[in-house]
Amino acid sequence: MLRGGQQLRPIVEWRVDQEIREQYVIQVHLIDAQGHVWAVDDREPDNGLSPTDQWTTGRRSVYQHILSLPPTMPEGDYQIAIGVHNPRTGLNLSARDMTGQLIDDDPVIATVHIKERQIKHNCQSTANRTAPVRRHARNAFPRLCASA
Repeated sequence: MLRGGQQLRPIVEWRVDQEIREQYVIQVHLIDAQGHVWAVDDREPDNGLSPTDQWTTGRRSVYQHILSLPPTMPEGDYQIAIGVHNPRTGLNLSARDMTGQLIDDDPVIATVHIKERQIKHNCQSTANRTAPVRRHARNAFPRLCASA
């Protein structure tokens, strides 16, 4: 079960059909039904260790992306979309489906359901201390809490 505050790690497989002469950046983003982008992973493949201009025709490449989900994300269904762009020009490459037909520049590759983050309080009473922390309040033993 995926919740806000966690990481989503989609794995994407690429197949090179023709020579690539440029270094491109791959952007994976998580979008809600209203089009709001909640998380983005925008970088060269394999953190720059496998630039696209070194990919060879016919080769398949598999890369994992990391989307850090904000802890404040509301529960709901979100789409994972992916795009490839030239970092010098900012232009997106066109995308094609398996039959070669042009599709959206940032196609949706999956839908995931995110549950609302549950905040747990780990509280300890300080009642076992010998004296209250505040002198003016009778039996005022504070609780030490940490949220997770």
